[in-house]
Amino acid sequence: MTATTVQAAAPAPSRLAMPVLLLGAVLISFSAIFVKASELGPVATGFYRMFLAMPVFALWMAHEAGGRPQRYLPRRWGDWGMFALCGLFLAADLAIWNWSIRMTSAANATLLGTMAPIYVTLIGWLFFGQRFRLLFLLGLALAVVGAGLLLGVSFHLGGRPFLGDLLAMSVATLYAGYIMTLSQLRRRFSTAMVMALSGVFTCLALLIV
Repeated sequence: MTATTVQAAAPAPSRLAMPVLLLGAVLISFSAIFVKASELGPVATGFYRMFLAMPVFALWMAHEAGGRPQRYLPRRWGDWGMFALCGLFLAADLAIWNWSIRMTSAANATLLGTMAPIYVTLIGWLFFGQRFRLLFLLGLALAVVGAGLLLGVSFHLGGRPFLGDLLAMSVATLYAGYIMTLSQLRRRFSTAMVMALSGVFTCLALLIV
């Protein structure tokens, strides 16, 4: 398999796109519960979450390389920088979000931490000229109202719950950065390569922390 084959634009949306997206949303909704149950610290939990997945990504990427990794890996420093940025966004997201889970409820941390579509929409509109349907914008407005209600409840509780909610809200901006850099990488590289190479930088950053 040549580099041209692997480093192609992302395929057109298929009928499986929405079911796979919904399945991913269901699976990731359990993350906060597992973080709560983890006996390790928040950052260590984030590290092992990525580290234990790396063999799968590595084998997937090696299979795509077809025994010719020298023709498969990115050759430009700019591409490596983008992979590093993607990995660092995810590392910061996991570290701070896991801390927020320990300080507030799993439900609050999950909902507020996944407000990234709001920031992705703003970035897409301001810098990439993207346009969105009215129904989508109404959905975002409802999400903002819901987040405000949650913050109001935590504000009255004060202390750790409110700080945890604020951390979760900040995580949404980091996750938005991760989504935007990942989407740019997916225009030219395969899913396996993006997850494996950015995952290396994520693990390194979390290990240092």
